[in-house]
Amino acid sequence: MNLVGRTREIDLLDSCLYSGRPEFVAVYGRRRVGKTHLIREYFKDGFAFYATGIAGGKTRDQLKAFNLKLQEYGSRERTIPSDWFEAFSRLQSLLQNGNVIRDRASGRIVVFLDELPWLDTARSDFKPALDFFWNGWASAQPEIMLIVCGSATSWIITNLIDDRGGFHNRITRQISLAPFTLAECEEYCRTNGITFTRQIKNALGISGVETSESAWQSGKSNPGAQVDLVIDRADGIVNLCEMKFSNAEFSIDKSYDEALRNKLSAFRLETGTKKALHVTLVTSNGLAHNKYWNTVQNEITADDLFA
Repeated sequence: MNLVGRTREIDLLDSCLYSGRPEFVAVYGRRRVGKTHLIREYFKDGFAFYATGIAGGKTRDQLKAFNLKLQEYGSRERTIPSDWFEAFSRLQSLLQNGNVIRDRASGRIVVFLDELPWLDTARSDFKPALDFFWNGWASAQPEIMLIVCGSATSWIITNLIDDRGGFHNRITRQISLAPFTLAECEEYCRTNGITFTRQIKNALGISGVETSESAWQSGKSNPGAQVDLVIDRADGIVNLCEMKFSNAEFSIDKSYDEALRNKLSAFRLETGTKKALHVTLVTSNGLAHNKYWNTVQNEITADDLFA
C-alpha cells in the first residue's frame, strides 16, 4: 500500500472492511486533497465495481459512462440504461453474480462511486435510485461495502449525511479528508524523492534567483547542529531553512533562540561565507510573534507551499 500518513483513515477503512455488516462510507473533502488516491490505493484492484461521475456531463452521458463501466466489470447489457433505476438494477445483478470481484483480504464486495455529486444531474432520478439500491437491497447484504466520494462537500453533507429522507442515518462511516499536515507533506516528499525547494523559493519571492541547495551539519564548532535546507543565493544571501511541525503556532523560546544564534555562528565559521544569513522558518501554522521571533527573517507556512 503506497500511502503516506492517513493513519486515522486507514484504521477506519480497516474497521469497515472487517465489521461483518453492510457499510455505506462517505468520503469528502476539497478537490485534490487525495480522496480518490486514498480509496484506490487502499483497495488496489479489489473493487467489485468502480465508476466516476463526469464533470459537466448530462444525464445520458453519465448513464452511458456508468454502463460502460458495468460492461468492463462483466455486465452483458450493451444498451444505455433508460434511467438510474435501471442502471442500479444492472449493478445489483452484477454484484449477485458468482464471479463478482472480491477484496482479496476480507472477501468483501466493494463498490466505489467517485465524484457522486456529478452523477446527480438536474432533473435526473439518481438520488432516489441510489436510495432504492441501498435501502431496497444493499443494506441487507453483509458483504457489501459501498463507498461514495465527492469534492462537493455541501452535496455530500446535505443529501446524504444530514438527509432526513431515505438516507437518514444510513451512512455508517464518514471520512472528512483534510489536507496533509506539514509533517505528512515532508514524509510524502521524502518517500517519493520530492523536495519543497521550488515552493519555498516562490514563497520567498526568489524564483528567478540562481541558487544551490543542500543540507548542513556542523562537524566542528557546534557538533550535532544541523540545517534542514540551505538555499545559497547568487544575490548575496543564504537562507537557512528550519522545518518545524506543531498543531498551533510555533513558539520560539529562550533555549531555541540561543540554539539558532549558535547555529548561525557555527555555519558562518565553518563555511567561511560572507553572505547575509537569513533564518527561514517553515511551519505548519505560522510563528508566534513573541519576544524571540525577531531572530527569524522569513516565515513560510504549509499554505504558502501549496498556494
